[in-house]
Amino acid sequence: ICNSAISNRKVIEKEFLALEEKLKEKENLEKELDKTFFLISSKKENLSIITSEMTLLQKQILSFSTAFNEKDYSLSIENLKLLDKKIKELNQKSSELLAKEKALEELRKDLSERRDRFFDISICPTCLQNVPNSHKHNILNETEGKISDIRKQLIEASAELSNIQNNLELGNNEREKLEKEKTRLEILRSKKEDTIQAQKRLDDYKKQSSSLDKDIILLEKHLESLRTDISSFSKFAQSAKQKQDELKKAFLDEKNAEILLAEKRKELELTTN
Repeated sequence: ICNSAISNRKVIEKEFLALEEKLKEKENLEKELDKTFFLISSKKENLSIITSEMTLLQKQILSFSTAFNEKDYSLSIENLKLLDKKIKELNQKSSELLAKEKALEELRKDLSERRDRFFDISICPTCLQNVPNSHKHNILNETEGKISDIRKQLIEASAELSNIQNNLELGNNEREKLEKEKTRLEILRSKKEDTIQAQKRLDDYKKQSSSLDKDIILLEKHLESLRTDISSFSKFAQSAKQKQDELKKAFLDEKNAEILLAEKRKELELTTN
């Protein structure tokens, strides 16, 4: 009876240990399940961030869609140089005319003063003789002719100066337009460089997004496989509980068998004596 109890207990114990191994496998699978779930969650979060960045970059590239033309930019630079040269020449001409006007005005004033002084004298200060009226009129006519010529030159200079100032105003207005166009093209050129960099980043994000998509698909398949495997181990939990109860009973039966065997041996010793 004792040997039978021991043998029975060993069989049950072996079966229980085998079930415990199965439960350990299930526990390892559950740990792997948690790890896989965490990896999927992490990769989905990264994918969401990358998708948002891609959307922003696409909007940025779309806003920079206006093409930059290097020839237009070079032409605007050349036009500005030519216009600056023209404005410089006009300013120089204007300065020369203003100086000419000032000199002519001083000469006109000087001639007018000399004419008035000449008419006020009656005796020549050099020869101390009377100055005849005819001589005075000759001098007057000559001086008036010079003054009239100066006035004519002043009118011409004033007209030319007015024309130059108008041209300067037109030139400055045109320069302002050209400067704005140059600035606009420089912004476009800068945006073109930004677009190139944005496109490179977008391409990199697309590669990362594709890689993450593939990883997530593989991990989700692995997750489903783990769930199936874990589900198949569920039956062993109940079996292990039952086998544990059977093992407790087997240990108890074994102990009782040992006690019974000990009692019979004692009885046998008493009867033989």
